[in-house]
Amino acid sequence: MPTYLRPGVYVEEIAPRDPLYLGTRVLPDDRSTEAGPRPLKRWSAEHGVAGFLGVSSTSPERKATRYNNWNEFEREFFFDPSGGRYLWHAVHGFFANGGQACYVVDVNNGDPAKVRPADFLGDHEQRSGLAGMEAIEEISVVAAPDLMGLPHLDLESVRAVQLGLITHAEVTGRVAIHDTPRGLSARQVREWRETMGYNSAFAALYYPWIRVLDGPATPSSGLVPPSGHLAGVHARSDVDRHVANEPIQGALWLELDLLLKEQEVLHPMGINALLAQPGRGALVWGARTLSSDPTWRYLRTRRLMNFIARNIRAGTNWVIFEKSHDEKLWYRIREELEDLLSILWRTGALGGDEPEDAYTVKCDRENNPPEVVDAKTIVADCAVALHEGGAGQLDFRVTYFLG
Repeated sequence: MPTYLRPGVYVEEIAPRDPLYLGTRVLPDDRSTEAGPRPLKRWSAEHGVAGFLGVSSTSPERKATRYNNWNEFEREFFFDPSGGRYLWHAVHGFFANGGQACYVVDVNNGDPAKVRPADFLGDHEQRSGLAGMEAIEEISVVAAPDLMGLPHLDLESVRAVQLGLITHAEVTGRVAIHDTPRGLSARQVREWRETMGYNSAFAALYYPWIRVLDGPATPSSGLVPPSGHLAGVHARSDVDRHVANEPIQGALWLELDLLLKEQEVLHPMGINALLAQPGRGALVWGARTLSSDPTWRYLRTRRLMNFIARNIRAGTNWVIFEKSHDEKLWYRIREELEDLLSILWRTGALGGDEPEDAYTVKCDRENNPPEVVDAKTIVADCAVALHEGGAGQLDFRVTYFLG
């Protein structure tokens, strides 16, 4: 059993098994539930909050600031072509595509031409940069749109920041949305992808750039990286749906039109293509992660597991304050976890024709033997059935450390 250093709720992903193991669901005679557990959050809102890193000459501070709508953001971040241009467009595109709220961190150290990877990655003690977003639980996607707008940053600097975003996403249970450099052909973006070597189920890459109106009150257009707009699409698309075949609001067109044979090369590499179709505009035409593991090939699988883990931590943390450690408490835990998974099944996020085919929760004497109880921990083993791809299910273990 892992060593836990603080009381909390820990969700550990386990290598998948097939078919779904259902075990035996034992219900105690006394089904009453004492007051204590608070309702689980509505899951449709859990993917509506993004975190953006960018450069601005007008930001009030360099720590994460929450904005609930576009008007709030525009009052403090003025459009500035010399710095923060892509950040401005990213936040605008985020709200235009269904984003609920976002946190923005200005990484400007006084001169946009002197911004370095360390400014993006930040410092935990100062709560600056990416490190400053780590403690904000509600963020589900992160991006750094201005990273591609700083010409003094070389390839290794860009890679350092994007790897930092991936590590951050893996630690916090989020999705990092990456952009490619501007002006790359399909062949060049494939070579760039191979050079960068990213391999993570917590990251997604979109290509090519999109064309938008170039700033407020202007008839001209310009190219911007798509990460901000795609963060909004993630927010708009519930976890039971692909982030694919979705229109990109605010996108006039794309940097280039991809050929079918080019899509066939990019798709297996996890490069999610953006396509433009007459009458529908710019569309998201891919929904893959950057993982080589078939289990985590699809963004829907990653986002589903991220959502489950986040809600379990938020909705069942009452367990760590319970004094009893008996069958009645085990039942209450099973009931809470099954409530969440039942909601997901009824909304179509899980596979299976019946609840017993869709999920299982095991928290009883068998997986909580005396040595587990003596270690002040409670274990619940869970499995959920998937709709598609890779494994037929996801297995995960929830451990409550009472401290």
